Amino acid sequence: MRHGRAKLARRTLQFYRLNTQSVHSPYKVLVDGTFLVASIKQKVPLKERFEKTLQHESFTFYIARSTLDELKSLIEQMKKQRNSIDEETLEALEQARQFGLDECEILETSDVQSSS
Repeated sequence: MRHGRAKLARRTLQFYRLNTQSVHSPYKVLVDGTFLVASIKQKVPLKERFEKTLQHESFTFYIARSTLDELKSLIEQMKKQRNSIDEETLEALEQARQFGLDECEILETSDVQSSS
């Protein structure tokens, strides 16, 4: 990571550490399906990138069950319409779902606390 981006990330993390009690290591990173598909299409190494951004602090990826279900339904839908899509998109969706299953802790609806 370039010096400017590393410095900005360090300052941002320090600001939140000092001004809030809820933001601290180990960080919990909630991953979205669209984000996963885009990062896999662009071949971005997520773990290494997040390690650099979070200054080598510990973190855990989380993904919602609904996101995994959405990725699964998109894969099935695209397999039915195989002639209208490209193979790269289908492969990216499958890899994103597998990343969510392997590398992320899955959040169920009962795990989410309401803010009210």
